[in-house]
Amino acid sequence: MGSEGRLPPVDRRFGATRAIPSSSDDSECEGEAAKDSPSSRSSSADRPDDELPVDLTAGSLMASLLVSSIGLALFLFGKREVRLPQLVAGLTMMVFPYFVTDPLPMLGIAAALVLALVVVLRAGG
Repeated sequence: MGSEGRLPPVDRRFGATRAIPSSSDDSECEGEAAKDSPSSRSSSADRPDDELPVDLTAGSLMASLLVSSIGLALFLFGKREVRLPQLVAGLTMMVFPYFVTDPLPMLGIAAALVLALVVVLRAGG
C-alpha cells in the first residue's frame, strides 16, 4: 500500500495542530524546524514552562496585600510625623513581601517587625 491514503502525524504541543514534516520534506522545512527547536527558545529553559518564579496563591497575595498595606500606613505616618522607627518599619514591611512568598513566614516576619517597633517605642525611640 502507498502512503498517499494515510494522514501525516500531527504535532499537538501547545494546542497546535500542524503536520510534522516527513523525512522527504526536511529540505523545505529546515528553517522552520530550527525556529521551533528547544535550543532556540528564550532564556526560560532553566525552569519548566508551567512553573512561575513566584508563588501566586490566594493566601500569598492576601498576606502580601495585608502586610504591605500596614507598612504603607506606618511609612506615611512616620513620614508625616517625622518618626524614624515607624518610617523604617513601614518601609521594611512594604519591601520584604517581594522576597518572602509563603504566607505564614510573611505574617510571622510582619508580626516580629511590629513587635520590634513596639519595643523600640516603649524604650523611648
